[in-house]
Amino acid sequence: FDGRSHGDNLIDNDQLMADALGITVEGLQAARQEAMTGVIAQAVDAGLMSQEQADALLSGDRRLNRLPFDAGFDTYLAEALGISEEDLQTAREDAQAARVEALVEAGVMTQEQADMAAARSAVSEYFDREAIAEMIQDAYATAVADALADGAINQDQADQLLENAQNFDGRLPQFDGGPRGHGAPGGHGGPRGHR
Repeated sequence: FDGRSHGDNLIDNDQLMADALGITVEGLQAARQEAMTGVIAQAVDAGLMSQEQADALLSGDRRLNRLPFDAGFDTYLAEALGISEEDLQTAREDAQAARVEALVEAGVMTQEQADMAAARSAVSEYFDREAIAEMIQDAYATAVADALADGAINQDQADQLLENAQNFDGRLPQFDGGPRGHGAPGGHGGPRGHR
């Protein structure tokens, strides 16, 4: 939840989030930068990226505009803001509510669409995220084992992939930057197409 909404150019999400936090947009941006610095330092320490990649990210290299893992950004952001993660989530919800209200007032979204968005958000609160994370980890381990059995990767690569996967907090690494395989996005017919 940052930047301009793609619904229209009238909604400044950064301003809404800053308002919900009771700070300036500049303060929010500074906190995000501090959080990103912490996340990247953690990634380097964990061996998930090189110092060269870290330096490129910190210098604003847009070729590396996505981190290949879930590194607990919210934890760092909440710390930078001097609030709890729960308060950060509450601020996000308040900002989202203000955004939807503004979109409805601007005629970009109908009230019915706004109500459905609120319903989807309510349902998401009932997700068992730990169970979902465990299922994703299991599926990833199976994919690595299948790739190893097919000869697509070697044992050292498999071991490294599985070791790094422990740092993803239930989210898979991005599959960018290499040849597209059976299960990679844009691959041959989706996951394990030959089954």
